[in-house]
Amino acid sequence: MRAGTVLFAIDIQAAVEIRGPEAFGPADRNGRPTLEVRGQPLPVVDLRRMSGQPAFEGGSPAMLLINAGTATLALAVDEVLEIETPDASANTPEPAAGQSFCCSRHIQLDPARSAALIEPAALLGALAAPG
Repeated sequence: MRAGTVLFAIDIQAAVEIRGPEAFGPADRNGRPTLEVRGQPLPVVDLRRMSGQPAFEGGSPAMLLINAGTATLALAVDEVLEIETPDASANTPEPAAGQSFCCSRHIQLDPARSAALIEPAALLGALAAPG
C-alpha cells in the first residue's frame, strides 16, 4: 500500500478487508480517530502521520483493515496496491528511516521498489505507547 510517498507491505494473512474512501469517526479516549465498521469503532492508524508526512484530515482515500493480535486496526492510506510475492531473500534487517514504529525491515518488490514491512504487533504496541 502507499501512504503519501512511502510504500508499505503487510503479510496477507493479517489483512481483513480493503475499503474505499472513508471519513474518520469520532476520536477515541486517546484522541485518535476511529472508523465505524459494522457497528464497531476501530482505531485508525494514519500511516502518513506515523511516517512523518502530512496527516490525513478527516478521512482517507483507502483503508486496509488488519488483525493485530486480538485487535482489528484500520490503516489509513492513499491506495492499496496489488498483492505481490516478494523474493524472501530480499528482506533487509535495518529499519527504514522514520518507520521504526512498526517496521523492522524492508522487502524488495522489484529492482526499483521496496516497501517497509509492517509488523502488526509492533504497530499495536506503538499505538498503546504514551505520546
